[in-house]
Amino acid sequence: MKKVPFKSGIHPKENKEYSMNEKIKIIASDKIAVFPMSQHIGAPATPTVKIGDTVCVGTKIGEASSFVSSPVYSSVSGKVKAVEQRMLVGGRSSLCVVVENDFQNETARLRSVNSGVHAIAKYFAIMVLITENALLKRKLISVTKYMH
Repeated sequence: MKKVPFKSGIHPKENKEYSMNEKIKIIASDKIAVFPMSQHIGAPATPTVKIGDTVCVGTKIGEASSFVSSPVYSSVSGKVKAVEQRMLVGGRSSLCVVVENDFQNETARLRSVNSGVHAIAKYFAIMVLITENALLKRKLISVTKYMH
């Protein structure tokens, strides 16, 4: 039996010989972008946009609807043309947000993401202060214990 240099695990062949000398190609977006609200095994997202809304790159177009769910963000800018059921690869159907791409690639101001990040940062800053305060009180108590 041949001795292998590793103890365990799966080490499949990389098969890079077909692509290692090829240049990376940038593929242009289509005129119509379809965003399924169900992109995983969890619960589908709930659309947050309606027909006629303008979306930018990074606009949240689907809100997570349960614990095992995730939001959906637009990767193109343009106008929402439809919110409808569509057939997906594999034969499943899902509610989808259809966006007509304007090819401007305008980006969204991610206020909701930023405010969420700020809220988390504020929470952790408060937790650090509380922890530091508790440690300081503990140190003061132990020091004053020996002063008397």
